[in-house]
Order: sequence, then structure tokens, then C-alpha cells
Amino acid sequence: MWIQILLLLSVFFAGVFAETPSCDNEYGEHCPTVEAGWAVETCLLKVKSSLSKPCLDFIELQQTCKEDIEKHCGGKEYTGDLLVCLTEWTKPDNLSEVCRDKLPKKEEKVERTLSAAEKMKADRRRKARKEAANRVKKDL
Repeated sequence: MWIQILLLLSVFFAGVFAETPSCDNEYGEHCPTVEAGWAVETCLLKVKSSLSKPCLDFIELQQTCKEDIEKHCGGKEYTGDLLVCLTEWTKPDNLSEVCRDKLPKKEEKVERTLSAAEKMKADRRRKARKEAANRVKKDL
């Protein structure tokens, strides 16, 4: 069961983060002395023509959601926590409609059913771990 949960979580996070726009590379390359906040946007827009599509999308998202960011996620602009703040820490009903529409869409969780062979293999591993734990307890 734990294997299924870990598998589902890894698929979920891979899907969410694979589509997460950011400007990490551009920020480090063009604005290394800018500490944080909206000043990052000002700096990045000076080199707009050399920015990647994901970075431009991230800037557009922040511009669209600026009021929501300031209201619910102050200090998170242009940080790795921004999307988490907007999508996980803030209730969707508390965000403006234009901001909600601009946020990356989460993929639906797909529940995976294990085959009979996979179930047997998982059962053997579980049994082996339990036996190993019992041997360790016995040796103590």
C-alpha cells in the first residue's frame, strides 16, 4: 500500500512541477544581485527578449495575480513558494477569477491498480521487511 501511495505522489508531483513556469535560470544569470520581490520582475523585464517562454509565462502569471499575491502571498513573489502559496495555501475562492484561470492546472490523480504479479512482489517485499524487523528486535 505504501508503494502505491509513494508512486501516486511521485506521479502527481512530477505532473505538477513539470508544468510549473519559473525564471530560476534567468534570475541567476541576469539578476544575481537583486534579492527578491517585485524588483526581480523589473530586472527581468530589462532583458525580456532573452527570456525563455516558461519565464515569460511566470512573469505574466505574477502580473495577472499581483493583487492576489500581495493580499495572500506577500513576500513570495518570484520565489519557489509562490505557486504553492497560490495553489495550496490559499483557497481558490479567495483568489480573483483572472488569477485562478492563469494558474497551472493540476492533472487529475489517476489511481493505478497493481497487477497480480506486482501485488505478489509487493507482498514478498513486505514479508521480507517484517521478518528482518523481527530478527532485529530479537537480537536486541
